[in-house]
Amino acid sequence: MGLAGNRNEEMRGMTIAAFRISQNESDIDDRFMNGKLLSFLVSDSAIKHWKSEGRLADGENGIYLTVEGLSECTKSLKGETRGYNVSEKKVDEWVQRMLSGDRVTTETYEIHQSSAVQGRFPKREIDQYVLACILSRRGQSTFRTELLHAYDVKCAITKCSTEAALEAAHIIPHSLEQSYSINNGILLRADIHTLFDLFFISINPETGKVVIAPECNPSYKQYEGCSVSFPSKLCDSPDPSSLMIHYKECIRRHDHSK
Repeated sequence: MGLAGNRNEEMRGMTIAAFRISQNESDIDDRFMNGKLLSFLVSDSAIKHWKSEGRLADGENGIYLTVEGLSECTKSLKGETRGYNVSEKKVDEWVQRMLSGDRVTTETYEIHQSSAVQGRFPKREIDQYVLACILSRRGQSTFRTELLHAYDVKCAITKCSTEAALEAAHIIPHSLEQSYSINNGILLRADIHTLFDLFFISINPETGKVVIAPECNPSYKQYEGCSVSFPSKLCDSPDPSSLMIHYKECIRRHDHSK
């Protein structure tokens, strides 16, 4: 298979994986998807293309796969398309990558191999608060500007200095505490922000070190135990009590003691 073939396989695998997650199912059917989640997982151009081909449609209750769309997915998995075939293994890899940190969704779609083997995703309601936090990642303009200045335009964890990739993260979730205090914020790279919101990444306030949940994609393990770069001015630094709340919740969810 050439480069184009590999690229097409990856694209189709990613797309089918996104459909499955957006339906909260391990098998694809014509049920309605979470449109916001689908848009978060795949590009708008991909969604428009599938719609233009008559494979996706908008209904009263949301977006769904048409008969043509279901047929296209089935043919891809059976190796019956021209250049857009993909294996179940590749699709499952994309599901795991999306749910474990590569293209992160939300904690409400957390999945483990045992669940996949049983053939069904856990039945859990969408946490609209978490989803809203992720989709409105930039945060209030002034809040982000203050954090950019305090952290010298660098991610506190990765040290990334590409401003367009940096986001204002709330330590105590905005859904729980509507605070734009700089002490309740930390400047993080976009993907790190998502993982932080989902408690896959946290900071031990006693050591100032990064903590990574075991379920995180291996590519993030490089940050485990790294020292966090806090602002030079103490008045701009995160509130230790807020960091402790976040840290304890991370431990509670992922049980680092085991």
